[in-house]
Parts: sequence; structure tokens; C-alpha cells
Amino acid sequence: MTTSPPVCTAQAVSLLNEYMKILSDFSSLLALGAPESLLPASKEELRHIIRTFAKTQLLDPADLTDTDTLRTAYVSLATFLSYDDAHVAAQLHAACQRGDMKFMTSAAAERAMARAQRIEQEASALGREFDEWIHVQGPLGLLSEIEALFGEFEAKYTA
Repeated sequence: MTTSPPVCTAQAVSLLNEYMKILSDFSSLLALGAPESLLPASKEELRHIIRTFAKTQLLDPADLTDTDTLRTAYVSLATFLSYDDAHVAAQLHAACQRGDMKFMTSAAAERAMARAQRIEQEASALGREFDEWIHVQGPLGLLSEIEALFGEFEAKYTA
């Protein structure tokens, strides 16, 4: 078993850059939710890309990709919702800006606020998932892979 840096293709770099730009451009909408249709790829594909970049960071600390930024991007995936949920969230956002108490006390606004709480819970779960993944992949995880490689080498050549 050899440990080599994961492949960061030009397409992966482009998708991650697009995603980071979306996070920057729509930051004000993210607390209540933004439509998944804004994403340049599926949530699962973006999770894989972010993990790949994070692993590259672990293997090459000189890499400019910041693990904290990647963690934030990973956690932010929770804020992307179906079109219908995002539409209600946008209505609530606009009502809050206008001070529209009628909408803010409506059943739709209550559902949007409940969804915002679920976003927080999902974001927290994604943060724990990312941290655990980094812990497993981090120096200790890489060391165990190296130790396994040395064990295979030793078993093969000393037997």
C-alpha cells in the first residue's frame, strides 16, 4: 500500500472555486438557506472534492488551501435546500429586511425558521464529520498507513 497525494483535477479545482464564489456571493442567504440549484455540482460530489483538497493539505502543509476554509465550505453544504424550501427562506429573509410582521408570523415563516434550525443541526453534524475525517486522515492516519507498509515490507523480506 502506498500513500500518494489525492488527485486534484482541473475540473475539481474549477468546481471548488465556483462553490467558494457562491459561498461568498450568497453569504447573506445562507443562514436561512439557499437553493441547491446554485451549486456547481451535487452536494455529494462537492463533499468528495473538499475532502480531496483537505487530504492534499494534510499531505502537503505548504499547499495554499486552508483546512479551516475547507471545513467552512464543507459545513456550508447544509445550507443548500430544495427550491421550495429555499424560496420560503428567501421570502422570510426579505420579510425580515422589510419588517413585514404579517409574513414573519405566518405558518410559512415558522416552517422556514424550523428549517433554519435543522440547517444548524446538519451543519454541526457535517462539522463533526469533517473533523473526524481529518482526524482519521491526519498525521496519525497517515502514520498507520506507513506502519502497515513497513509491516508488509518486513514480512515480505525477513521471512
